[in-house]
Amino acid sequence: MSVTFSPGASIIVPCHQVTVVIAETSDSLRAQSFRNGEVRVVNDGCFDTVTLEVALKPYRGEIRFIKQDNLGRFGTRNTRIGVAHAPIHGVLKGDDLWEAECPKHGGIRYVV
Repeated sequence: MSVTFSPGASIIVPCHQVTVVIAETSDSLRAQSFRNGEVRVVNDGCFDTVTLEVALKPYRGEIRFIKQDNLGRFGTRNTRIGVAHAPIHGVLKGDDLWEAECPKHGGIRYVV
């Protein structure tokens, strides 16, 4: 019998020109105690994609990395809907940090 993981929350991290801070952002996700989730990092046409991929290498086992052309804020939101597999979505911009326990304190919301 196979068991399928069904995440409770999808955390989407849109990235555009955030390479210098993406490790801090990723570390803030690692610091969360909430573990029933998936992390999707969306590269929205970064000019420094190679450097971004190098910066994310230590986190590759914990994230799914999606590359796309620069679609802007609304295009990236549409991508979010397509790649998220949970009923609850959270968005953490690539240059922001979440304080500890953010998902437990309203940092994510149901998608209707």
